Amino acid sequence: MSSLIRRAAWVDPKYPVTGPAVNLANIDSIVIHYPGVDPGALNLDNPVQVLRNTHLFYLGKGYSIGYNFATFPSGRYELRGFDIKNAANVNHNDHTLSINVMVNGADPAPPIQVQYTRDMVEDIWAHLGREVPLIAHGDLPGAATACPGVGVRSQFAQFIPAAVAPPVVNPPTALDPEERMTQLYRKTNKAAVWLGDRRFRTHVNREGDLSALEAEYGPVVPLDPSADLGAHVGRIVVGNDPGDI
Repeated sequence: MSSLIRRAAWVDPKYPVTGPAVNLANIDSIVIHYPGVDPGALNLDNPVQVLRNTHLFYLGKGYSIGYNFATFPSGRYELRGFDIKNAANVNHNDHTLSINVMVNGADPAPPIQVQYTRDMVEDIWAHLGREVPLIAHGDLPGAATACPGVGVRSQFAQFIPAAVAPPVVNPPTALDPEERMTQLYRKTNKAAVWLGDRRFRTHVNREGDLSALEAEYGPVVPLDPSADLGAHVGRIVVGNDPGDI
């Protein structure tokens, strides 16, 4: 696995990265971002300058660079890291970490940067001691944004470490599970995540009416309240689809 380049390697000591501490026990997902800049705007060969400029931009808004980590074609970088709470996902910072895949415009990341992003996901899972799903920034409830762009979004499945992607046995024939999950997400407006091993996870309304969901997708079976993600997480049993939601 590639090494994480620490914050001290890029930050200007005059402008430290600061913020409240993160509670890692609350983290239930990793949100993927992109810079959202014009094509050619970033000199990706100079990550230190890009990160310093980004940090100064956020300081002008009143807080430090918002992401926990970033990946470049040359490596992966600690920004807020595991010690400072995420500030990139409005209304979701308490329970998410963020990775900014640094690309120009809506470009896809080159293969080596995809690998660095996958390494970062694996590193986060190891640090948390559990797997948490990935979600595109624009798919967060309430997020009205094109982030992470069509290029990075098209590479989403490649960010999942291969170690957790065993081959699928008896895949469904009626409806591809990715499409079924997309439909479910649209109906619930919740953070539904397609994982490469055809396991699905979603946050079910804590107080909402699930009758419409149950009518179309089958019964919602609550998990044990002691489960890692809490009693509000449910398992929706859907026909012959493999895996859990």
